[in-house]
Amino acid sequence: LRLAPVALVTLPASLSLPAANDVLVDVPNAEVGKLPRYVVPEGTRTILATTLGEASDAVDAVSAAMAAAEVCFLGFDTETRPCFTSGVTHPLDVIQLYAPGVAAVFHCRSGGALELAKASPLLSLLGDGSVLKAAAGVAGDVRALRTRLDESVPLNGMLCLTPIVQKRYPKIKKIGLRGTAAAVLGRGLSKGQQMANWAREMTPAMLAYAAADAAASYEILAAALEPDARAKVRVSPFVAAAQDPKRQKVEA
Repeated sequence: LRLAPVALVTLPASLSLPAANDVLVDVPNAEVGKLPRYVVPEGTRTILATTLGEASDAVDAVSAAMAAAEVCFLGFDTETRPCFTSGVTHPLDVIQLYAPGVAAVFHCRSGGALELAKASPLLSLLGDGSVLKAAAGVAGDVRALRTRLDESVPLNGMLCLTPIVQKRYPKIKKIGLRGTAAAVLGRGLSKGQQMANWAREMTPAMLAYAAADAAASYEILAAALEPDARAKVRVSPFVAAAQDPKRQKVEA
């Protein structure tokens, strides 16, 4: 069996980061719960794909949105139902991709009509090294994908947000998706569906949660790539206070 390498990539030179931002810092845990809830950007079309045909259409929609925005990266995430038995791992249930204006959620549950190994357009996108798939813990997402895919299926362009956040925002230490979203986007990501059974039929709350995680990954990368003077970042009251020149002068 020929094993396909997984391309865990770094940021290409064409997407070089601006100078480090040493203003943004971690939002204290007590403050995170007070932040406005993160939701996908207004006007986003959220697509739930549960069949091979729907998956093909969803990939087309994401690709078109990416082309319209003239970007080469997507927000990416996966979901797997939790397991409470030691040594037992469930197969992946959900794949999420986000491009500006479109959030695509692919439900690959066991026994469902969307069998990932046969979803050729989706596999082509996951294997396309020219399209970056950005996630906070992308290595874990790749492991999850391998529970559904043969080792011979290539997975390329997998971009971890962690080193990007560390370089761009050196004072942010909570570098998971939720900590980074709080500090950079000024929004709190819900944990309400974190322990949901993703193998069952998706509820509206589960769909919104899945779409938001991929969208947040995209927005964090997009914000990191923007010079601070132009960054369209939704700043929380905590972050705004941290950037207040009067406060900085007093604390100095």
